Amino acid sequence: MAFLMWWFGTIAAKRELTNIRLHKETSFWTWEMILPILLFAFISGVRWKVGTDHQSYLNGYMALIHGTETRELEGAFMYFSQLFAYLNLHFTFFFGFWAFLQISFMYLTFKNERYLLPYIGIIIVFGGYYIGWMNGIRQTIAACIFVFSIQFITKRKPIQYFLFIF
Repeated sequence: MAFLMWWFGTIAAKRELTNIRLHKETSFWTWEMILPILLFAFISGVRWKVGTDHQSYLNGYMALIHGTETRELEGAFMYFSQLFAYLNLHFTFFFGFWAFLQISFMYLTFKNERYLLPYIGIIIVFGGYYIGWMNGIRQTIAACIFVFSIQFITKRKPIQYFLFIF
């Protein structure tokens, strides 16, 4: 996974460099951006018992499917979890969706610094962050959203910043 993310990131960085030289703007949603995001989401969705909280998330999701979940969770997390449970989707879609959000926010954070993209997969996987991402799903989503929202501080857009973090 890290190698493929590096490879696609390298392609994205080279495309951006070429487009800069040609004075063309590069769309974010290109195949070399979409494929590593989907790969990350897929592998994270089909993983089994990665992280100490995996079983807890799985049990909570299965309880939602069977209508017995009583825990209070964050609003958006509970809404999407209930939606997936209502649609009776397999838990791999549940885990894949959250991983998709995590990695999408990280890629969106660096959309204007594509030269960094080859290193994201390497840092996440080999830096030991992947286990943490799959362990504390809700906390990591919040962290990824926070990192993404920092751009609004540098652009002096406090309203967008506060909307993202709250």
